[in-house]
Amino acid sequence: MRLYLSYQRYAWLLLGLGLALLAAPRVLGPDRWWLWLLAGAGAAPLVGLGAVITGRYPHQLRATLGQYQRIADGTFDIDRLERYTGDPCSRVVAHEVLRRAGHGRSARRALVRRLARQYRQHGDGRVLVDRPDGVVSRAG
Repeated sequence: MRLYLSYQRYAWLLLGLGLALLAAPRVLGPDRWWLWLLAGAGAAPLVGLGAVITGRYPHQLRATLGQYQRIADGTFDIDRLERYTGDPCSRVVAHEVLRRAGHGRSARRALVRRLARQYRQHGDGRVLVDRPDGVVSRAG
């Protein structure tokens, strides 16, 4: 349950803000139709992004449990967490795995910052292959 709440906090925040925006015209002036339009236009992206983040939970959980297994097996490598530092939702996974690996809060923050820098330098991990020439390059 703790993992679910931790991984969904951004989704709940965005959904809550979207609902608050939708409730605002009710309080500010239910007879002003244009307030409803503004509220709907403002809430739609928030609710949409919250729904996308909610849908990422199975992937986050699978990644976390896989890293937990590596910790238990003794094959855990901190640098493999780089791919989980590209956005705030993924960084939650990296923090959780580092917590399980025994790193303190300040050490986790420093490690995630370092890994995020590496991630930005490496790009998003896409590899382009020119088959006829055999040239391999990274996109980013």
